[in-house]
Amino acid sequence: MAVGLRKREEVGVEKKAENRKKSVSKNKLPLATKLLIVFLVLIVAYSYGRGFMKLNSLNRELQALENELMELRIKNSQLLEDLEYISSEEAIEKIAREKLGLVKPNEIIVRQIEERD
Repeated sequence: MAVGLRKREEVGVEKKAENRKKSVSKNKLPLATKLLIVFLVLIVAYSYGRGFMKLNSLNRELQALENELMELRIKNSQLLEDLEYISSEEAIEKIAREKLGLVKPNEIIVRQIEERD
């Protein structure tokens, strides 16, 4: 019986040794493969970071352009109002009288003269 027990122990020890070899060989990757994986991860991370920064930059530029567009639309609206007013009879007459000194036919201009001391 002692011989049978020893064989079982030896077989058990051999199986454990084989299992250890298999588990060690499964977990061990060559150094070149590990370096390649790390390198690829770094490239992906770098590319993602650059893309994220570019996206942020484009979003800021888009926001600035939208703000500028809003300001230009407001200015355009004001200019259209001014154009509409200047095109009116009332504005044309006011400009003709004040800036050009024109008068209507048969109209007399009365100006007050200041006295000098």
